[in-house]
Amino acid sequence: MQAVSYVDQVTMWLNDQTCDGAAKRRRKVSRRQRVAANDRERRRMRQLNAAFDRLRQQIPTPSPRTSASAAVGDRSHRPLSRIQTLRLAIEYIAFMMNTLDRLAIRLCHSIVSCFTASQQSLTDSQSLVTTGMKGTPTHLGEQWNFGTQIAS
Repeated sequence: MQAVSYVDQVTMWLNDQTCDGAAKRRRKVSRRQRVAANDRERRRMRQLNAAFDRLRQQIPTPSPRTSASAAVGDRSHRPLSRIQTLRLAIEYIAFMMNTLDRLAIRLCHSIVSCFTASQQSLTDSQSLVTTGMKGTPTHLGEQWNFGTQIAS
């Protein structure tokens, strides 16, 4: 008979214990419960596979190689794996975010340049009015008096 070390004894004792100190008991599951659990798992997997199929349809994928250039055992005709799909989706989302950022920056520059141009136009119009008038605007009662306009 082989002697069991102290460490092995403690390990066995810990394996037999639970957090509350009660001995572990294996839960007995009826056949009906197991069948129901299997059905739930199958349904979950079908839903997960359908979600991945929808995701694969939404993200652009590289076109498969032509059959003439395809090697023996080529897997290009197979759908992307889940991890490939997720990685490609992440790259596509990052690309689209970058594109939107660049478009937003261009739009902001366009708005600023339009605003600057309109401000310049307004300044030019004001200087034209000011140089075409004699004197400065003064308030006389309810009316504004801009002086008399110099004939050009």
